[in-house]
Amino acid sequence: MLIHEGLEQSVQEVSTFVQSYVRELVVLMERLISHQQPLAERWSVPQTPFTKVNFDAGFSRENRESTTGVVIRNHQGLVMGSCTHFNRNISDPCSAEAMSWPYSLLEIWVFAM
Repeated sequence: MLIHEGLEQSVQEVSTFVQSYVRELVVLMERLISHQQPLAERWSVPQTPFTKVNFDAGFSRENRESTTGVVIRNHQGLVMGSCTHFNRNISDPCSAEAMSWPYSLLEIWVFAM
């Protein structure tokens, strides 16, 4: 006998429960997959003669730290410049994102020189 959900149950009863649970998960996964939208293109090259600057930040609440990344690409999609910055004493994700744009402006300025 096994204890399952606080009750003594036979191996067969527990096995039946697990099989039923797995079947339910399979049905739910099939529903989820059938309702997914195709992923849209996330990034596209800018029109000639423009460049595109992408920046983002990652945040660690436990360490109060963030990392900022910046990538500059030309109209062919080639990386023209990139950088990362490590930031300390960041209190929240919004502050981490706010810290990322000055670094992107600095990278643009360096790139333009």
